[in-house]
Amino acid sequence: MSPQPAETLADLAERGIPAGLPPVADCLGSGAICLIAYARISDTRQGKGNTTGVSTQHGSMRARVRRMGSQYLIVRRYTDNDLSSAKNEYRPDYESMIQDLLRGATPEGYPVHGVICTEEDRIYRLPDQWQRFVAAFRSRPGREFYDYAGYQDLYAEGAEIKGLVNVAVSLGEIRKKKARTRLWHEGRAMRGLPHSGGRVFGWLADGKTLHPAEAPVRRRAIEACIAGKSWASIVRLFAESGLPTRNGGPWRGQTVKQIVAAPRNAGLRMIDGEIYLDEETGQPKVGDWKTICSVEELEQVWKRYKPRVRRTSHDVLPTLAVEQEPAEPFKPDGPEDKATKYLLSGHLRCGKIRPETGRPCMAKLRGTPTNRGKAGYTYVCPPKTEGGCSGVGRSGPEVDKRITALVKAKLKERAAKAAPAGPFPKEGVITDLDSKLGALNSQWMQGGVADERYFKLSSEIEDHLKALRAERATWEKGQAQQRELSGDIDHLWEHGMDLRQKRATIAEMFTAIIIHPVGRGKKNGKGDAVQVIWNENYN
Repeated sequence: MSPQPAETLADLAERGIPAGLPPVADCLGSGAICLIAYARISDTRQGKGNTTGVSTQHGSMRARVRRMGSQYLIVRRYTDNDLSSAKNEYRPDYESMIQDLLRGATPEGYPVHGVICTEEDRIYRLPDQWQRFVAAFRSRPGREFYDYAGYQDLYAEGAEIKGLVNVAVSLGEIRKKKARTRLWHEGRAMRGLPHSGGRVFGWLADGKTLHPAEAPVRRRAIEACIAGKSWASIVRLFAESGLPTRNGGPWRGQTVKQIVAAPRNAGLRMIDGEIYLDEETGQPKVGDWKTICSVEELEQVWKRYKPRVRRTSHDVLPTLAVEQEPAEPFKPDGPEDKATKYLLSGHLRCGKIRPETGRPCMAKLRGTPTNRGKAGYTYVCPPKTEGGCSGVGRSGPEVDKRITALVKAKLKERAAKAAPAGPFPKEGVITDLDSKLGALNSQWMQGGVADERYFKLSSEIEDHLKALRAERATWEKGQAQQRELSGDIDHLWEHGMDLRQKRATIAEMFTAIIIHPVGRGKKNGKGDAVQVIWNENYN
């Protein structure tokens, strides 16, 4: 079965506006209660491509809203698939929901009268998440919150304490789950049983019997490591064996290192970064599966390769007498761009033709400091063990200068061709609401609308109009600033943008930047050595 396209998966995940939603003005004019729906699932086991869990949550919320009455509408859906709140992972749609709650309206202009979810821990599991959500929720009065238990009053006295109690209970459940998981792994280690995950390279599906073709390759790789052979040559042992990786891709250096240094090679188990010890002897507990090397041989491998311990992994790699690196702190403003030093790291691709395939390498070039010449750093293709070919290297400042010139030229060209700014995108909503308010006034003056209904609807429409006009004023101010900045692209690029913003601009402008080999003795600035492929929006 062929993989589903991204847009189909997005539809299954049910993000954005539901189909058949009436216009904003009609929602306000009818007195509809506009809800936003949030769905999240931590681990689909199959990655973000599997949207069954979040789709089920949205279906449940849809059914509940239908039972609540026709005056209730879901006006926008937010979905974070395969993302954990307990681990404080960055959740894009959660952040969007918080911003829309603070703004009081969705990006399309629908008011936010409330929030619905299947369970409150879909939204928050940690204290700071609870505090952020409640603060945003309470930024407007009279909102409604619904979960599996029905309506919850988040404005009531004591709601903060109740919420924090629920968070504390949730944290307790998380700790218990982690403890149960550890106990389960310890129980298997105590009995000498292997891991219960998928089949591991070198063993059959039972996890105990050696694979007749794979185990010898794993053994030769361990011997080569102990003998001091290069990792490139060890990777070639796997590649030349003709045996596939678990995912069917090419063999990589990091994958091979993990295989060679795995504790299971010597019959050992590791839990939370520590080798499991026999309770009676105090020595490492040896499992009942067939081993590929001795403990002494494994220790020789560890002396050469000391990878960083990842305590959340099921088969983490050991370090002996090596200080563990602290985990990176969570940054709530979005995923971190790790290429913080070089402008084009990861944006450049190798254009050297690989003789074995007849096609360009296309591996991503990395920025690397150098002491040779005046360049200071170069962009190089990674080695074959990391998926590259090592066939291209280029002066970093020279390529940065060339691409920067192209970017500035394109920005200036677009600024020069830019037509005067069009109307505010929600101008039509403002016009419709003005018309609805006028019609409502006329009906009330003629006695066609009861006083209570008139004042309720007119007050809500006027509040929404006020918010939209404030948003329009902010938009117009931004447009004026943009027009001012567009006249000085050079100053904006050099002094108004940080490295993250520049890299984001480059990523948006170009589909690919290919660096072709120029041969020995040729200057790095050769015109046909850099091939740029513009994004269709910038052609």
